[in-house]
Order: sequence, then structure tokens, then C-alpha cells
Amino acid sequence: MRALQGVPDSEPVEVRSDSKYVVDGVNSWLPQWGENAAKWAKVENADLFKQLKTELGNRSGETTFVHVPAHSGIHGNEEADRLAVAGALRGYHGKR
Repeated sequence: MRALQGVPDSEPVEVRSDSKYVVDGVNSWLPQWGENAAKWAKVENADLFKQLKTELGNRSGETTFVHVPAHSGIHGNEEADRLAVAGALRGYHGKR
């Protein structure tokens, strides 16, 4: 979501993630869930997916999500993982 928030809404974006859960969630499941409360009740991290759905709905530029294998030497993936972990830990401990 932060990546999307940092790009103008009209710009196309390709989000690459090693989380198959997130990529499948956005590409396959999110369109099926719609407003069905029973389906949303079974979704892990439903609050985050709902927030992501809102972010995507506010964008006019094409947004695609692509799965990349974790820790497989893909350029930038290792660094992105390191930064994500560091950011998550910083947020978790309340430090900035």
C-alpha cells in the first residue's frame, strides 16, 4: 500500500512481491470477495485487503501484481526484503 501511495494515481505500477498470498489475493480472490461479508469473514488480514482494495479503486493508472520467488537472486528482491523487515521492525517497536 505504501508503494501505491508514493506514486501518482494516474501512473501505471507493477508491484512485485514474493508473497504468493498477497499476489493471489489481489489478482484472484479480491474480485470474487466483492462486498460478501461471509467471504470477508474468512480472510486473513481482511482489514489490510480492504484497505488495499480502496487504494486500488482510487487509482486510474493500471496496477498489476506479479509474484517473484523469494531469495532466488532476483535483482532487488533481497534488498527489498531487507528493507521491508527493517521497516516492519521499526514500526513494530514504535521507532522512526
